[in-house]
Amino acid sequence: LISAGMFVVAKQLEFHRAVLAGVTGVFLSDAIFFLLGRKLGRPVFQLRIIRGIITESRITQAEACLQRNGVFSCVLGRFLPGFRIVIFATAGMLNIRPLLFLIVDLLVSIISVSLWIFIGIKVGGYFDAIQYIEEVKMIVMVGAVSFLMLYLVRQYITCSRVNV
Repeated sequence: LISAGMFVVAKQLEFHRAVLAGVTGVFLSDAIFFLLGRKLGRPVFQLRIIRGIITESRITQAEACLQRNGVFSCVLGRFLPGFRIVIFATAGMLNIRPLLFLIVDLLVSIISVSLWIFIGIKVGGYFDAIQYIEEVKMIVMVGAVSFLMLYLVRQYITCSRVNV
């Protein structure tokens, strides 16, 4: 999403298309995990792709949070990368009304995606400066490595003369 914002600044992508694509991807992935949780229940966390990422303690935390706060937890889940999948799948398991979840998630996705694209736009405005800094950094690194190589060669030559 940050990259999309940078493409907007570079005039390679229109803002509304970036938001539409981002919201579509984010919303669909959230809906998939919600529906998986609703359909499969707790065994969804035993799927190989999820099992290695999601710990039992995260599942327990998400369940407790959703029991206390319901839909608000889904809003919060949008901004918690490590918990997002767990919260949305657990919301499905705990039978949060699908229409309510999807409406809230869509609205929050629009806000979240727009925010990240906006950050990309702000960062993209400094892209020339970032590129310049990277070039300077490369010159400094090449200079430092060259200096180190010359120093090591000099040390080698000096040590060779002493031993002869």
